Amino acid sequence: MLVRREVQEPRPAPYDLPAIADVPVDADHLVPLSAFQYDGSRLLRNDYAFGVVTTTGAPNSSYWLLGALYSQKLDARTSVRLDPLLFGPEDRFPAMFYRMWMYGRPLDWERLRHLRQPEHGRWLPGSLRPESEFTDFCWVPRPDGIHFLAEEVPKAQSCGFEPSRYLHAIYDPTSERITHFDGALRVFAPEEIGHRHSLHVRSGGKLGVREKVFRTDEPIHRDAFTVIAQAFFVWNEDVLRYFTQELALPGSPLS
Repeated sequence: MLVRREVQEPRPAPYDLPAIADVPVDADHLVPLSAFQYDGSRLLRNDYAFGVVTTTGAPNSSYWLLGALYSQKLDARTSVRLDPLLFGPEDRFPAMFYRMWMYGRPLDWERLRHLRQPEHGRWLPGSLRPESEFTDFCWVPRPDGIHFLAEEVPKAQSCGFEPSRYLHAIYDPTSERITHFDGALRVFAPEEIGHRHSLHVRSGGKLGVREKVFRTDEPIHRDAFTVIAQAFFVWNEDVLRYFTQELALPGSPLS
């Protein structure tokens, strides 16, 4: 059994701040991520913001590491070393955000033909969609075809006036046709949006109120599907790149 060993006083910076005086620090100067809130960039507690110790001389060098820990749902069982210099009051400590492809694979119709397990990904928003928190997508094989789901989810502060854009389609790889296709808007209550941010569209459930914008039950060619999907997600640059196959490598910042 692993026993946590706590350091003795005095605590090193930034652990000597009153805002985190009650957070346990182990002998390696690590603190549990579960003691903090994460806003996509910073670790927040008691009106203070903190960063993970940088791995290079650049102050943003641990930004992607922290995001990966949360995206892989390891925050409940991971501890980190807070940077002794990068911290401050939450309202004055800047947050870093980068437009980038987080994870997923470029669209490949031949690969989808042989899909046996769900395939999914997530993108962070570009400059044209500052209201967006992220866009999720997935392909899920089912008996009636391969279901495609995609949703552009608004930020918490935008959910009162900015709905999510939600797309659903069913692809038949034998005929290479989309047999069902619909687009909807989904409105989240303030108390729901945080929960949606913790989920992926493949497990998003029935949160929010959904209103259909369009639907077609007649088979259409997959090229028509990609054109309509891009139009439905107008100004979402990542959806455009996905369906035109102009993607950067997974994990790489997009220009």
